[in-house]
Amino acid sequence: MSYMYLRKQSGNLLKSRLAQFPDTRFMVDSGAHTLQVSMDKDPYKNWTMKDFEDYLEAYVKWLVDNRKYYSCAVELDIPSCLNLISGRDEKNDYGYTIVDQWREKMFRPLAKKGIEIIYVWHGGGNGLENWEKICADFSYVGLPGELSSNKDFNKYISVARRYTTRIHGFAATKQADFRDWPWFSVDSITWKTCEIYGTLIVWDENKQKLSVVSDKAKRIFYKRAITALGFNAKSIINDSDYKEVTRFAARSMAAMEEFYKKRYAHRIFYYELRLPPPHLIDKWNSGKLRRTWEKFTPSKNFQQHREGMTDTAIRHALKGISAVQNWDVHTITTQGPPRDFLNTYFPGFLSPNLGDHREFKAELSMLTAPASPPPMTRTREDLATTSLPRQREQESEEDQILALLSEPESLYTLADVQ
Repeated sequence: MSYMYLRKQSGNLLKSRLAQFPDTRFMVDSGAHTLQVSMDKDPYKNWTMKDFEDYLEAYVKWLVDNRKYYSCAVELDIPSCLNLISGRDEKNDYGYTIVDQWREKMFRPLAKKGIEIIYVWHGGGNGLENWEKICADFSYVGLPGELSSNKDFNKYISVARRYTTRIHGFAATKQADFRDWPWFSVDSITWKTCEIYGTLIVWDENKQKLSVVSDKAKRIFYKRAITALGFNAKSIINDSDYKEVTRFAARSMAAMEEFYKKRYAHRIFYYELRLPPPHLIDKWNSGKLRRTWEKFTPSKNFQQHREGMTDTAIRHALKGISAVQNWDVHTITTQGPPRDFLNTYFPGFLSPNLGDHREFKAELSMLTAPASPPPMTRTREDLATTSLPRQREQESEEDQILALLSEPESLYTLADVQ
């Protein structure tokens, strides 16, 4: 949900939705996209720096007041807006400088309180070098989902692995995004585009294929799949109920997500080794401490601490790891047991000056991160991952039509299918 929308609603919409759907996890966006595309419209075309600062302060206050109703939130990343109101070029460094200041002043304190903040990679001229910087500095970052179609996208994943940084993909719900890339989270409105473009989205688990059917005349071929999932086949095929089409699309994408969730259930992904700030680990119970410790495979990575570890010893070890990941200098330099743990395995990094935090984080990750998993097995019909797959038709259209007409209590006549 977008704060831009939520702030205009009466009552607390997020709270009421969560009460109705308690298993749902919400991500709150800052409204940055609306601001960036609306600078030539009222009221935003007359906004000054104070208006943006007031909006930012209200957003941060709302995040604090409503922290128990959402899982994560996105920073206010609007460098182009700030450049525009100051009369600067769209890509001028001024906007980026202000956004960086907001990160330190407004959002990093929220993260220290345990509020998950997604920091947005600026992209463009900042390139891969700034991607490494943001991955080193923050635990949760976002980038455009279309990048996963680039042939060099693995470079971005490799950098994120180096710092155990979780990645959010904005508009990243292509099948390849679920099958091939280790996003921590993704979002998009693909499920909603059926209303916009008149398409039908169908997940076929047997073929392991997500199809986007643009020809409405071919919807009839999916009658069995539609009916099997409990939807009104006739209203979808005849396009007489767009909401039913949307519900079916959402169900199809959820089924695809569930399929890959099960396929990957046995794997440990690198981002599972990213810990919260050290002081939050103090609140963990014994079960969570031990489950998390085992993910770091101490029998291989921390052999001097692999056996006979008490809950207290595990807590100190995890706090040491967390201190490096979150660059908590106070914990590293003043808390004896976490520091002693780190000194056992990384003695060269605990000099008085601590050295480069990026190098320390990378060294830790190289020791603990799981190996890259083999790619998901492909089907022979798989196409390039740069676009949604074409609809596959294993049977001829004539065979499918005959099969439909032969069904008992068929909804269709020959005229219908023609």
